[in-house]
Amino acid sequence: MKGLASSGNNQGVPADALIGLLKHHGVDEVLKMGDNFCLFHVPVSITTDKDGVLVAHFSTDIDLVLMFTSLLGIPWHPVAIKGQCFTSTVTYVSFLWDLDNHMVSLLP
Repeated sequence: MKGLASSGNNQGVPADALIGLLKHHGVDEVLKMGDNFCLFHVPVSITTDKDGVLVAHFSTDIDLVLMFTSLLGIPWHPVAIKGQCFTSTVTYVSFLWDLDNHMVSLLP
């Protein structure tokens, strides 16, 4: 890249590299806006336990994401303060995303 890069590009190149690493580790669904990320995990299989309850199995979880990104020195806000552990509702770019009900709404 020649000359100075815009601030969007300064964030974009490392963020795009992180998305590649996340996908390599099984996080296929990632939304990115600037330096904000929204990670999804999608079931890779569903089985039934001994009581007949459906159990979803995922390719990754938040602990794996935090483990491999900490090795790279990627600073995440603590999940308890600014994130969630893969729930069906998430706040992202000023919207409330409700995946179970297939709805998006504005925040108050």
